[in-house]
Amino acid sequence: MLPPFKMRLYFFPVCPASRAVWLFLVEHDIPFELIKIDFQNGEHLSAKFTEINPHHTVPVVQDQTIILTQCNTILRYLGTKYHLNQWYPAEIADRAKIDLYLDWHQGHFKRVNQIALENAVGYSTTNFSLSAEGPSQHDMEKVAAVMRSYQETLALLESIFLDKTDFIAGNLITIADLVAATEITFHRLLNTELSPKVSQWLERVISTLQPTTWKTVHADWEKWITSSQENIRKAQEQAQRVAKKGRDAKGGSKPPDVCHSVSFLDPPRDVFTHLTDPAFLTKATGSACTFSPKCPGTFSYYGEQVSGTNLVFVQDLMILQSWRATDWPQGRFCTTKIVLERAPEVLGVPGGTEVILTQSDVPEGWIRRTDEWWQGPIGFWRAVEGTVTRNILQNVFFEYAPPHDLYELMMDSGRLSRLTRTRCEVGRGVGSELDLCDGQITGKTTDLVTDSRIVQRIRFADWPPNHMANASCDIKRVAGGTDLIFNLTGVPADKWRQVSEFWEKTFWRKMQKEFQQLTVR
Repeated sequence: MLPPFKMRLYFFPVCPASRAVWLFLVEHDIPFELIKIDFQNGEHLSAKFTEINPHHTVPVVQDQTIILTQCNTILRYLGTKYHLNQWYPAEIADRAKIDLYLDWHQGHFKRVNQIALENAVGYSTTNFSLSAEGPSQHDMEKVAAVMRSYQETLALLESIFLDKTDFIAGNLITIADLVAATEITFHRLLNTELSPKVSQWLERVISTLQPTTWKTVHADWEKWITSSQENIRKAQEQAQRVAKKGRDAKGGSKPPDVCHSVSFLDPPRDVFTHLTDPAFLTKATGSACTFSPKCPGTFSYYGEQVSGTNLVFVQDLMILQSWRATDWPQGRFCTTKIVLERAPEVLGVPGGTEVILTQSDVPEGWIRRTDEWWQGPIGFWRAVEGTVTRNILQNVFFEYAPPHDLYELMMDSGRLSRLTRTRCEVGRGVGSELDLCDGQITGKTTDLVTDSRIVQRIRFADWPPNHMANASCDIKRVAGGTDLIFNLTGVPADKWRQVSEFWEKTFWRKMQKEFQQLTVR
């Protein structure tokens, strides 16, 4: 005689829906067989599991001939089958409160939680694992947006479902609480603090269950979350090192030997064409240049003073070369990468092209000469009409000065004229012209946020023709006064020190003195 069929739960311990069903079965001492499906090794795609669930998801409950594949459906089924009316009542009005949350959870909280995990920490909701490199560090505005959405959804959970009751559907625990509690455990991966009310509710759910229920179900989860938090920490540290120093060929942290940011007035297509056209290069540099458009193909500049192999072309975007100078030690080559980016359009005016050059593995003793080959007075960038740029970042504190007064001073032509003892004209609207210090600085205002932000597109009279830089002033109230963060990007490298000292001497010191005098009066 065959033994009685025991209900089967196919699960994966990281999956919150799996843990919700598992909690219910353990809490009510329902006999079942626990079958782990290893998602990280692809077991969910196997032919055997596909026969059970062609959607390749967990949890799955098999009860005799019945196979159920959705967490909410499984919990409703179990509550009804075993007449567990507290957890899923027979009375239609009480049941509707639970169903209301389960539907809201599926369409709102679960979806927002998954988006936050994918974008903020690189967690895959399809195979329940973290990406090897962690989240992208180049889209932090998107990360901030999804985390705001996550926090707003947690606030809705509290205000709609926990405002006046101990549990989600009333003052007794139900299947709705199991679904919410297992999902919300991911707040630890997102490094997010729960509000006091939500935190108290979660503790209440855990303590209401039998003493060992939560711990039994979450043993493997605790190991996974601890390991994942450590992996995220390491990935973030590595990303910070790479952002600061660059990445070497083996993926470690190593600063490039030569690194330049170069501005061109032309669009990326034209700049790419010029950098790969031997006729243009020969004319621009005044000496023989060769350049094969094939990969791999050879190139040479300045009558073979520099030569090498073109390794990769990405049309209008990137050139990768193996590069050497003739006086380098025999057999030594460096890796040269040239990346082209379209500069943003400002007030309808095309922004040209920003080129980023990096060179790694330049022989010691040749780094300075290599740097000068690119950006010296008769260097390559000047020959091809590019402007090597640097950025200026200055943080200025104004004691006792409110943000409003500081903003008004910077937008008042008369006060600026008296302050600098030069002619200054500043328009008060986006798109308005500015002319400072007797025409030494000209440009346009591109963005304004009253009392907090001023953004302008400017140039100095002695800069290369038509070259512009972006100037932003962020104004913020702090203890004892106001902080101003000035960021000027795209300053010609040979003018960097002059411009930096000019701004400090002409504006910041005089403005600080102005507010000190006002305070004394």
